[in-house]
Amino acid sequence: MPHLLTFLFLFSILNTPSQAQPTRITTTTSLSDTARPSYSWPATMESCLRLIRTGPDDQIKGLVYEIASTWMAAGFMGQANQLLTTFWSYKTMVSKDYPFMNEGFQIMWAVSRQQPASLPFKFGQVNDIVQQNWMDVLQPAWRDITDIKEECKDQPWANTKDSLLVAKAMRMSYDAHNPTLRASREQRLQAVKTLSHYLANRTPAGYDWFHSSTCATLIAASVGEDYAAKVFLRYCGKGYLQDLRGYTLLKLMSDTATARLLLSGTLAPVWGLTKASCDADLVRVLDVLGQRITKGPSLVYGQLPKKYFDRRIPQGSWQPSETIPRCRFKR
Repeated sequence: MPHLLTFLFLFSILNTPSQAQPTRITTTTSLSDTARPSYSWPATMESCLRLIRTGPDDQIKGLVYEIASTWMAAGFMGQANQLLTTFWSYKTMVSKDYPFMNEGFQIMWAVSRQQPASLPFKFGQVNDIVQQNWMDVLQPAWRDITDIKEECKDQPWANTKDSLLVAKAMRMSYDAHNPTLRASREQRLQAVKTLSHYLANRTPAGYDWFHSSTCATLIAASVGEDYAAKVFLRYCGKGYLQDLRGYTLLKLMSDTATARLLLSGTLAPVWGLTKASCDADLVRVLDVLGQRITKGPSLVYGQLPKKYFDRRIPQGSWQPSETIPRCRFKR
């Protein structure tokens, strides 16, 4: 009965004319505690440190960016900036490396007003980055498929199939004829309310969850519904722990409205991060990174030279037991 009343309440709001004062959107439920994360950030940090010590050279950049972006998204800008500044000082990056993740960093720096003293790339225009990000998230190519457009076009929200709710929410939030690319506030509010109900009844795993929770966060933040946006943001954080290799923080960092929410520390408790833990991990990662850059990869078996194993292990016969996270910083 309570769920039915909540559902009826939400749809009664959809049919109420908009008022001058912003409407506070109440999500239908919070994320179920039964959806236990498969990973934790502390465990991932240990994995990153091991791979920085022993992994291939071409993985180090991605691992450093992984750590820095996670700290940044949790609101710990100082630690992230110090790690990036030190890493860049080793001159292992070029300006074309991870250009889109660098754009996400730029939005976080612009909003926080905390920026490293020197950068290995040119600073872009904030408005251009934000606009491109909105377009990338809410106007993907499949959105223009005829059957989806026709089914979503004039269908009332209550009659739209679950499989098309996210597509409809995206369609109703994007307006190519508006210079800001944002649809009317009323349409975006409807999208937020519908996505709230949609996400509350799903498990935080897989691409569908990642994409729909990211869309919901961006749309809610765009209309100033911070309460709903923070709920959606925590959904994103839970999904990130479920599938660290399948998620990217880039889209959340590349929007000024969601960047403010990230900087408030919304995700820190979701990931179990504190200032003390980040400070301690910063010391460790800088030490490991410094040794790797100056001395090369460490060996698991004592101090024997790498060529000792090269002579005894046939090429391609050994594979690391730990899967190296793939880079998620490209659109």
